[in-house]
Amino acid sequence: MEQTNLLNVAAAQAQPSSEDASLIYVDGKVKNVCNIDVVHETFRVKMHVYLTWKLPKADREKYDQYEANSDQSQLFEPSFIPSLEIFNLNEMVREPCFGKFNVRKEKDYGCRVKLEFNAICNEEYELQSFPFDVQDLAVDLRLNDTDYSLRAFDLKSDENAFFSILPSPLFDAEYTFRKCLVEFFRSAGKKSRGGKTYSHCVLRLKLERNSEYYVLNYLLIIALITLCAFTSFGFYGVSETTLGDRLSVLITLILASVAQRLLVTSALPNLQYLTLLDWYSLSSFMFLVLLTVFTSVFCYVAASSEANEENDFVHWNSFFFVTAMAIWLIGNVFFVSTSIKAKQKERRKLDLNTEQLRSEFEIQHHRSVINVKPNSKARAKSQIYSDMSFYQSVPADSA
Repeated sequence: MEQTNLLNVAAAQAQPSSEDASLIYVDGKVKNVCNIDVVHETFRVKMHVYLTWKLPKADREKYDQYEANSDQSQLFEPSFIPSLEIFNLNEMVREPCFGKFNVRKEKDYGCRVKLEFNAICNEEYELQSFPFDVQDLAVDLRLNDTDYSLRAFDLKSDENAFFSILPSPLFDAEYTFRKCLVEFFRSAGKKSRGGKTYSHCVLRLKLERNSEYYVLNYLLIIALITLCAFTSFGFYGVSETTLGDRLSVLITLILASVAQRLLVTSALPNLQYLTLLDWYSLSSFMFLVLLTVFTSVFCYVAASSEANEENDFVHWNSFFFVTAMAIWLIGNVFFVSTSIKAKQKERRKLDLNTEQLRSEFEIQHHRSVINVKPNSKARAKSQIYSDMSFYQSVPADSA
């Protein structure tokens, strides 16, 4: 699908000359994130983005004429408006709309405008540790004006928050919002056909999945299905009727396991790897199958033996019961310990800084990072070192 420009409702834009090239400061407010769809790999976000930049020379003269005009019934609109687009856009729920262009002449003709959009964005979810995973929802804003660069809004005279996150209810009930990460970088010119570099502002929302629902409705049900398989050991005797009763119980449980497996796969997209839930589901299914095969062979051998060896059948039946129970307990303890380690590993994503992201995910381009805590305000102070800009947040008290 063709990407939609956030500012395509603007009038014809006059490109600034090199002497008017400047920075565009961006801040915003996330109002709502919902419809997080793991199967279709999308999510919906409602957000306000505020753009602040210094008017180029032509627009300054235009604003002076606007002020000198006694008839100001029409609102001022600059000739140059930043061309911004959502790089990972799936579709627009509503057409983006502009607010009023506010120009502060005393601030060296600083212009500020609010842009409101409601969009569905694409996101590639990492589900190896599902349902104990942490997701990183990204809203990638790209500036199409190559002469400009996006920067964090930082006017010392103002007490504006850089990016504010509204309190709950903000996200789907399935997730808990943990942190917000804002990155600024320029794309590599070698990857562009025209050799151009574009400035990006990526808002990353760190969400942790509430796994209680999947534990109670999937994992617990699978564990109980396999646990019910041990009732087949209660059928004593070596007759054909006993063998049929034991196999009927196990085959019924296998069918129930298959039905539960279909529910698990319906909650996930088509993946090239197995999640933790997949491993547990398949392991339980294989346990039931092996138990069924063992029961068939064991009962067949016992039925073929002499009748006076029935005591041996009871003895070996008890032995295999204890062995199967030990395997079931050890497997579940191993899965619980693996899940705890996977959850701890997933939570590391919440605290990864730029260097750790680059080394762990092989990020090649330079990025600056700003951490924003939930329900708090943060102001960014920048320091420039060669071609890399580092932003360190200073959280204020919660409002």
